[in-house]
Amino acid sequence: MQKRLLVLGGIIFFIATGWLYLSHPPVFNSPDEAANYAVIERFARSEGLWLPAVAADTQEIRNLVHPRSMQVAGERLVPAGFLGLPVLYGAVAWLTHPRALAALTPLFALAGLAALYFLVLKVWVPDGPSERRPRDDRRVALWSVALLALHPAFWYYTARGLFHNVLFVSLLLMGLCAMAYRNVILEARLWRADRIQRHKGIVSAGIDVIALILIWLALLVRPSEIWWVLALGVALLWWHRTLFSRERIVWWFVTGAMLALATILLYRYVYGDVSLAAVAAQYGGGTEGVMTRAWWRFLLPFGFHPRVMLWTAARWYGLLALPFTALTLGGLFLTFRAQSQNIRRWLWVFLGVTLWLFIVYGSWLIFDNPSREVTVGGAYLRYWLPSFVLGAPLGAYAIVWCMEKISNKWRLVAGGAVALALLAFTFYVTVMRTDGARDVGQAMDTGAAIRNALKTHDGGIPDNSVILTDREDKFVIGQWQVIQPVKNADNLRAVYTLLNEGKPVFFVTPARSIDEWRDLRDHWFADARVMYTYWFSVGEYEVHALKRVTIPSS
Repeated sequence: MQKRLLVLGGIIFFIATGWLYLSHPPVFNSPDEAANYAVIERFARSEGLWLPAVAADTQEIRNLVHPRSMQVAGERLVPAGFLGLPVLYGAVAWLTHPRALAALTPLFALAGLAALYFLVLKVWVPDGPSERRPRDDRRVALWSVALLALHPAFWYYTARGLFHNVLFVSLLLMGLCAMAYRNVILEARLWRADRIQRHKGIVSAGIDVIALILIWLALLVRPSEIWWVLALGVALLWWHRTLFSRERIVWWFVTGAMLALATILLYRYVYGDVSLAAVAAQYGGGTEGVMTRAWWRFLLPFGFHPRVMLWTAARWYGLLALPFTALTLGGLFLTFRAQSQNIRRWLWVFLGVTLWLFIVYGSWLIFDNPSREVTVGGAYLRYWLPSFVLGAPLGAYAIVWCMEKISNKWRLVAGGAVALALLAFTFYVTVMRTDGARDVGQAMDTGAAIRNALKTHDGGIPDNSVILTDREDKFVIGQWQVIQPVKNADNLRAVYTLLNEGKPVFFVTPARSIDEWRDLRDHWFADARVMYTYWFSVGEYEVHALKRVTIPSS
């Protein structure tokens, strides 16, 4: 029964989360998604993990022409975020087709859910005979998977699979699961078990290498998580130190050194070096900004702001994940009484990681939409995803503990009611609310319409065009060069220079009020000696051709 439920649930989860990308054109509603796709698509054509920078006469102008989520390195537009996802997915796209990307994150998410199931099954075992616990440990594991799969953050960012976060936690879970089951695999009666026993040392080393590669890939996807992952690694090594021989430690060190070398070579390949410029890309700033930062800024890049942290936690962790948070808190209370060493360790890992993520990302006041609404598309939900993963077994423990208080004939009904209630909540948050999948799909269609109009209207704009815009860069990344934002004196002076060099420049903007147009015309554009001429409209968006204003000589 449980296996059938898992298989059926997996199929439904895959279809539900893959549908957004499969049913819409690959024009995205986020600069992160758009930049990742553009780089992946180029890599699939064997043209590198970057885009060409604008062919400007000076590097100063070239450095200003880039969309959000990308930065300029010499004559390249390189990812301003993390390389792991473009590398991994780019390899798949190279072997298959870029449209296959729609299925990748749902597949990795399913692998991560399977890893969570087996991790909980392994860890959530009380080590004392007097421990009060559910009679069937598999129920805790099953509910852990259900709670994570139904969680708004996990579902939504699996559906928007060109964000890094679900891939990161899935790879990390897979790596930890491989480590946890190393001895089980070595002692299992598998096919060719006799060969495994004869080559036990090689098999053991191979499992360790696979686990370390998976964790390395996870950190390559999100290197900003390295601090708490390293702390978790140190804790696990200490707790299970009896399992590590000197030879195994040496083997880990050698493997880690080789993976570090691979990372250096990758960054050198993309960024041209492994200096501060590459480091700066991970923190969204320039080399100069990195050089002037205090050392603690690398641990807390957004500072330490308790009031902001509490505000963001209450709204995103609380409001948008309320039933899941309530279950986690209930499980937290129950596990404090647990005698099991493994359960207590899981509890402390959850508390430590959650506190760290709250401090680091909760101290950053950011809104992902102009209306500043609290929505599922807010960055906090994806940044706090590791906390939701670790909290799922706590919530599962609370559910199973409550189920133990119900008679057997009503347990199935009660469990179904809980699952349906959580599903309804998640559907409302992730699909129907602002920034939900419905809005994202409409935005993808709008972006595709804008891109197609730019390609076809009156013969289309030239391939070497530069587009001046604010938030519409996400619709044109990979097709034309972008300079943004609009209200920036350096950018508008760069536009004048590009026009003077013979580059066609266009202005793409949503419809603005009369006052906004007057401010742009009389202040920003006039100061830069640039003027705009209306060309055409696409829905609520307008396209203007730009030209420089020549001042006649006296």
